[in-house]
Amino acid sequence: MIPIIRGCGTAIIQSGRVLTLARMLSISTVPLAYLLSGIMVDYELKLLFTHSNTLLNVAQRIQGNLSN
Repeated sequence: MIPIIRGCGTAIIQSGRVLTLARMLSISTVPLAYLLSGIMVDYELKLLFTHSNTLLNVAQRIQGNLSN
Protein backbone atom coordinates (compact mmCIF):
# COMPACT_ATOMS: atom_id res chain seq x y z
CA MET A 1 0.00 0.00 0.00
CA ILE A 2 2.88 2.40 0.69
CA PRO A 3 3.98 2.66 -2.99
CA ILE A 4 0.39 3.34 -4.02
CA ILE A 5 -0.04 6.02 -1.34
CA ARG A 6 3.25 7.68 -2.28
CA GLY A 7 2.34 7.57 -5.97
CA CYS A 8 -1.01 9.22 -5.32
CA GLY A 9 0.60 11.82 -3.08
CA THR A 10 3.19 12.62 -5.73
CA ALA A 11 0.49 12.94 -8.39
CA ILE A 12 -1.46 15.36 -6.20
CA ILE A 13 1.62 17.42 -5.30
CA GLN A 14 2.81 17.65 -8.92
CA SER A 15 -0.39 19.28 -10.07
CA GLY A 16 0.03 23.05 -10.27
CA ARG A 17 -0.07 25.28 -7.21
CA VAL A 18 0.29 22.47 -4.71
CA LEU A 19 3.76 21.75 -6.10
CA THR A 20 4.74 25.38 -5.60
CA LEU A 21 3.43 25.32 -2.03
CA ALA A 22 5.29 22.10 -1.24
CA ARG A 23 8.55 23.53 -2.61
CA MET A 24 8.06 26.78 -0.69
CA LEU A 25 7.53 24.91 2.58
CA SER A 26 10.57 22.70 2.08
CA ILE A 27 12.85 25.59 1.10
CA SER A 28 11.59 27.83 3.92
CA THR A 29 12.95 25.40 6.53
CA VAL A 30 16.56 25.72 5.31
CA PRO A 31 17.42 28.87 7.35
CA LEU A 32 16.01 27.24 10.47
CA ALA A 33 18.10 24.14 9.81
CA TYR A 34 21.27 26.23 9.41
CA LEU A 35 20.54 28.10 12.64
CA LEU A 36 19.82 24.99 14.67
CA SER A 37 22.75 23.02 13.27
CA GLY A 38 25.17 25.85 14.10
CA ILE A 39 23.96 26.04 17.69
CA MET A 40 24.01 22.26 18.10
CA VAL A 41 27.54 21.97 16.71
CA ASP A 42 28.79 24.73 19.00
CA TYR A 43 27.51 23.02 22.13
CA GLU A 44 28.06 19.38 21.20
CA LEU A 45 31.54 19.73 19.72
CA LYS A 46 32.66 21.91 22.60
CA LEU A 47 31.69 19.11 24.98
CA LEU A 48 33.35 16.45 22.84
CA PHE A 49 36.63 18.37 22.56
CA THR A 50 36.82 19.17 26.28
CA HIS A 51 36.18 15.58 27.38
CA SER A 52 38.09 13.66 24.71
CA ASN A 53 41.80 14.28 24.20
CA THR A 54 41.88 11.73 21.37
CA LEU A 55 39.32 13.67 19.33
CA LEU A 56 41.20 16.90 20.00
CA ASN A 57 44.50 15.35 18.83
CA VAL A 58 42.89 14.04 15.64
CA ALA A 59 41.39 17.46 14.88
CA GLN A 60 44.72 19.17 15.49
CA ARG A 61 46.53 16.73 13.20
CA ILE A 62 43.97 17.36 10.47
CA GLN A 63 44.45 21.12 10.83
CA GLY A 64 48.21 20.76 10.91
CA ASN A 65 48.69 22.33 14.34
CA LEU A 66 50.40 19.31 15.88
CA SER A 67 53.80 18.10 14.70
CA ASN A 68 54.07 14.45 13.68
